Amino acid sequence: MEEVQYISLPTGKKVVLPPEAVSAEEVAFMRSAIRAGRAELGVPPLELVIERPHAPEDPGKVEEGALLYFLRRPGTQGVIAGAVICWAEDYSPTAWGFAHEMQANSDVVGLANSDEVPPVPWSAAFCTYDWETLSKTERKQVADLDIALAWACV
Repeated sequence: MEEVQYISLPTGKKVVLPPEAVSAEEVAFMRSAIRAGRAELGVPPLELVIERPHAPEDPGKVEEGALLYFLRRPGTQGVIAGAVICWAEDYSPTAWGFAHEMQANSDVVGLANSDEVPPVPWSAAFCTYDWETLSKTERKQVADLDIALAWACV
């Protein structure tokens, strides 16, 4: 795997992330958080919540090859940012549709629409209006978490 395509759903901006974008230690930590389904992250204090997309025809069946995560302040339900990450070619169109449906039905900042499914692996990130409450430094840290999580999946 050579790179991950990172898409900002609010802006439509696409960036290619090479493997050297994150350290092996960051990837290992994020993989353990994914296995646990959640983690408390340091600065800014954030809670990472991992969910697996479910098959539309069978809500009890968890899809492999994609995941959804949310970042929120600990002890709250308000989502600051998150992403749908997909690494399975056969599930990619469904995951892309899910990302857009989720975006259309939430309080994300902006709505950049694209019908073109990106090549796998991809990470489609979003942020809510709570994003505006973060400082510039905190936004950079959240973006770095996004990148590490994407690479942890692939």
